Amino acid sequence: MKFFYSNFFSELLHQMATAKRVQNVLLLGGTHGNEMSGVYVAKQFLKNPAQITKDSFKTTVLMGNPMAVEKCTRYIDVDLNRQFTKENLNGTNPKTNYEVKRVREMWETLSTHSTNPDVVLDMHNTTANMGNCFIIKNQNQIFDLHLINYVVKKATFSAPAHILCISSPNHAYSCSRDIAPNGLALELGPQPQGVLLAEIYQRMQELVINSMIFIEDFNSGVISDSFQTDAYNITDKVDFPRDADGNITAMIHPRLQDRDWEAVNKGDPLFLTFDGKTITYDKQETRYPVFINEASYYEKNLAFWLTRKETLNIPSLKME
Repeated sequence: MKFFYSNFFSELLHQMATAKRVQNVLLLGGTHGNEMSGVYVAKQFLKNPAQITKDSFKTTVLMGNPMAVEKCTRYIDVDLNRQFTKENLNGTNPKTNYEVKRVREMWETLSTHSTNPDVVLDMHNTTANMGNCFIIKNQNQIFDLHLINYVVKKATFSAPAHILCISSPNHAYSCSRDIAPNGLALELGPQPQGVLLAEIYQRMQELVINSMIFIEDFNSGVISDSFQTDAYNITDKVDFPRDADGNITAMIHPRLQDRDWEAVNKGDPLFLTFDGKTITYDKQETRYPVFINEASYYEKNLAFWLTRKETLNIPSLKME
């Protein structure tokens, strides 16, 4: 992720965004039971919370989908990270599958202890070559953008870092990030499902620890300076080519595989059919594919997302 420091600061010096003091943080691991970095970072902090315990706010660590974690599978009945709807949270959904019950159970736990979160950090892994991906709803999440800026600059276990925005209602889904004013998913990869890689575990752990330091500093009155950064906004969902029966007829092209965040232009290869024919990108607009060939997205009829690259000017931030 590129952060730019140039003359635009002179135009932003008079701008100052504010956010409310953070009182409660929710750290989620195991939202998907086979994404092992989040599972084990959560287990470690549940066992020894000292590194994420701060004076100015309370952190609650939850294992999102404990039954899926036990079975080392993404979910039991349905994808937990699509179930954080108002209907499910308030208990009016008549469906009784495990994940709907689990969402309601977590919400009741938070509400009972008056720990409804101001910030959600949801830890995920991806099989795609995404590096350190930070997913937010849109560019108006100034607090989250400052947090990302901070943890990227502080990282010692570094990896390419990018911000992904899911601002279009056509592509949004009811996920854990929606239950707090400030919601952020940490998507780290590439890591196979059901596998724990030490390097990615270290990256995840450090990002969480530094997130807590940022929040403590923010609550203490530290002002975060303005900055400029790139972000990628989802524009299109791209499925694999299929026949009339719904069967996949082509694979991710070798020249696209593992090239998440890299530009594709008209004529660039996207897919390779089983008989060796290349299917190319046919649009005029430059786009940036992400989550290329993500294993868990096969069931969602998704080969990759296309995104539009944007440059954001982020004002300084202080506590209200």
